[in-house]
Amino acid sequence: MKQLFTFGWPFTGGSISNRLSVAGMKVAANVLEAIEKSPLVKLNKLDGVKCSVYAKCEYLNPGGSAFDRAALKVLQKASSTGKLREGMTVVIARGGSYAISFAMACAVLKYKLMVVTDDRDGAGVVNLLTTMGAELVRVRQHEGGVRHFAIQYVHEEGHKDRLYIDEAEYDTYLSEILDEIVDTLPKCDAIFVPMIHEDSTKALPHKFTGKLMRVTRPKDVNYPRAPTAVPDLATQEELGCDSEFIVNDEIIIVQEAYVMARWLSAHEGLMVGASSGAAIKAAVEYAKHQSVDAIVAVLCIDGIRNYLDHFVDNAWINEYRLRHVELNKDKPKPKDTYDPSVLVYDPTTLAGEWEKDNTGHWSKCTYTFKPYRQERPGVMGNVLEAVGNTPLVRLNTVPKMHGVDAQIYVKCEYMNSGGSIKDRIACRMIELAESAGILKPGMTIIEPTSGNTGIGLALAAAVKGYKCIIVMPYKMSKEKALAIEALGATIIRTPNEAGFDSPDSHIGVSLRLQAEIPGSIVLDQYRNLGNPMAHYEQTAEEILDAMDDKIDYVVVGTGTGGSATGIAMKIKERIPTCQIVGVDPEGSILADPTQTDTSFYESLRHSSVEVRRLGEPQTSCLTINCHFRSRESVTISCLEFSSGTLLICGRSRLIENPVLPIFATSCSNIESFETARALIQHEGLLCGGSSGSNTYAAIQIAKGLPADKRIVVVLPDGVRNYLTKFLSDDWMFIRGYHL
Repeated sequence: MKQLFTFGWPFTGGSISNRLSVAGMKVAANVLEAIEKSPLVKLNKLDGVKCSVYAKCEYLNPGGSAFDRAALKVLQKASSTGKLREGMTVVIARGGSYAISFAMACAVLKYKLMVVTDDRDGAGVVNLLTTMGAELVRVRQHEGGVRHFAIQYVHEEGHKDRLYIDEAEYDTYLSEILDEIVDTLPKCDAIFVPMIHEDSTKALPHKFTGKLMRVTRPKDVNYPRAPTAVPDLATQEELGCDSEFIVNDEIIIVQEAYVMARWLSAHEGLMVGASSGAAIKAAVEYAKHQSVDAIVAVLCIDGIRNYLDHFVDNAWINEYRLRHVELNKDKPKPKDTYDPSVLVYDPTTLAGEWEKDNTGHWSKCTYTFKPYRQERPGVMGNVLEAVGNTPLVRLNTVPKMHGVDAQIYVKCEYMNSGGSIKDRIACRMIELAESAGILKPGMTIIEPTSGNTGIGLALAAAVKGYKCIIVMPYKMSKEKALAIEALGATIIRTPNEAGFDSPDSHIGVSLRLQAEIPGSIVLDQYRNLGNPMAHYEQTAEEILDAMDDKIDYVVVGTGTGGSATGIAMKIKERIPTCQIVGVDPEGSILADPTQTDTSFYESLRHSSVEVRRLGEPQTSCLTINCHFRSRESVTISCLEFSSGTLLICGRSRLIENPVLPIFATSCSNIESFETARALIQHEGLLCGGSSGSNTYAAIQIAKGLPADKRIVVVLPDGVRNYLTKFLSDDWMFIRGYHL
């Protein structure tokens, strides 16, 4: 079988439709071909454990769980046997991650989906399933349960256009995962596997000959939701917290699973769900009695996305008094009196030197470049090795909806281990600080950020053992804050109206805290060379490698300028004719220098910003000449400040001699949200709002281009931060977005 996509192993799955076959390219024909052989990540901080314990991180799949594999394989089998035909409706009787995986597969394969479920799923999961095009049937206290209702609905009413898929089908595909563990590790003494049905593996053929520990959950388990956490995510009724997991014949109390899941996030950077917490808890207890040469593996079936209103939230933890969860209650506050000199800060300058050499390459740099990593390793020393080497996926349906003939490919950055493109720069900035000797063990990382960089830094700090303080405005989403706190970082909120040069802004507070906290450092994404370097060294190389150096346009969000700059520098070195397009939301002065009406953003000062502007908060200080298609010159002025990571493009000389032409375009919020929802519904890409902005811009560029033109779009993050935002019809309607 021809290898189309590389993560360190050949891809053996695939959709029912024909695979993409383009000579020299390593891309996925659709998102289902990005369902990967998940990595085995070593756990390094388990108390009382001498042997090696590895977590198989299935939550890094494009739909966020191990169910992605089952959904694809089940539908493939049903299609090949003639049970499932074009136009039919798939009916399942389970919600949560299981339903999301089937919704993703059905979106790509063009089947309808009916999900029969109870009331346990929060509004975030319901919003996502609805956006993906699934029909939800909520059954409460029905005789025989949801499974009986679904079977009765399909068979008794004689619907020949509907096919019921039994949830037991999932467990039958666990053999593939077990075989991967056996093939990857030198040996394995025990594997802990969360399962739907306790007896499923008894007749399951697989290579594993060691101890197979089944982790199951009683069918009557309830998921309590905290109304004080994320109100829009909560269910209507308050449910009990008492339940348990069964590991073979032993019991893991559900609270122990929650505590372990939170510990894994805060110390190992594994953002796992409850069943994974139970499995690792059981594995740890087992491993404590094993010799140093023993190897234990644990299947982590899903992540934290569906638990944001549950054990991920500190308010929920406090409400249900889970005392063994470590909570950062100490929130440092800067002193009222301070030396004004600590606020002397110019975010428009670069912290280091990076220039072209005589050959036109950007080789003259303060720091040494990292070599390009072609693929993710199958076995990882920690979860930070799962940052980078994200899949490149071709769009199939959305371009056709707009009459586009050109080829559009999307870079799925939400498949990084922290969930966004910012994971890359967080890791690189820390690496550079460590190599320079300015970041040492025991120190505290402080960073002003709007969210995703904070998540990336909190993730890296959790793995490397640093303390982490993230300073962010109140308007940033609750979901982002939940992820940051779950990773063990402390969040300090600042007034939305404070300008970047105010002592009360997130930048001002960060600088004041750094001056007061011994052994602290502000890595400063706005000026840090690690920001663009991460994309120059790796992200752009991944794109070029996957596309065989044949690209006509690259579309990327502007943000702090790091991704646009780093990607553009490398792409332009290798393909001088390739056009780089920077996208910013409507109302940004970057995209439209005549724009003066920023009322939309002003109206959000006391709520959450939906699509973030370039480098917030910023001040106008730079103009750049840019070229695009017609080769006409366009003058761009950044919104509030242009970060040093963007100034690297040539600084003041750029005006006279533009060395890195970038065209900037704008996208309205409704266009961003509608496009993101279309990507979710029709392509199965679980991406965020900024991804919609970039894709919309790419579609506008592609209109009228011939079929041989290739456009690559960067999708910076996923839906986890937006489950109650643009995925909600009510949220859209309240803000005047009529779908």
